[in-house]
Amino acid sequence: MPPDRSASKTKPFKPQRPSAGSTSSRAKPASAPSSSRTTTTSTETPSSRPNPDEDEDATAPDAPTETIPPALLTTLLTEFFADERTRISRGADKAVGKYMETFVREAIARAAYERGGEGRGDGFLEVEDLEKLAPQLVLDF
Repeated sequence: MPPDRSASKTKPFKPQRPSAGSTSSRAKPASAPSSSRTTTTSTETPSSRPNPDEDEDATAPDAPTETIPPALLTTLLTEFFADERTRISRGADKAVGKYMETFVREAIARAAYERGGEGRGDGFLEVEDLEKLAPQLVLDF
């Protein structure tokens, strides 16, 4: 009998995060490891602390603000394919996009670190800044 393939077509289970106002019916165990979150003191009420979920302007420090357009990535990749009929899947395209984004961010971070306090101090990097670190960056990736 062939295996049942209907189970593989369902979406994977993703548990939902509880909202800030909901309470859990489960009690926390007494031996739970301490978390890095701050606890409420006697002078501080939970409503006086800012809720990061409610802050619309708060973003994770690693959250990308701009990404490389997928069409540009696909064009760059297909230019170097030996066979014109070679195709790339969406998943592979996303993975390559993430690697390219990481590469670009690392290049900018290294160039800014190497430049340090030198230069005009206007926050802009020059082509020479990136050229200096390119060989080591390529070897690292």
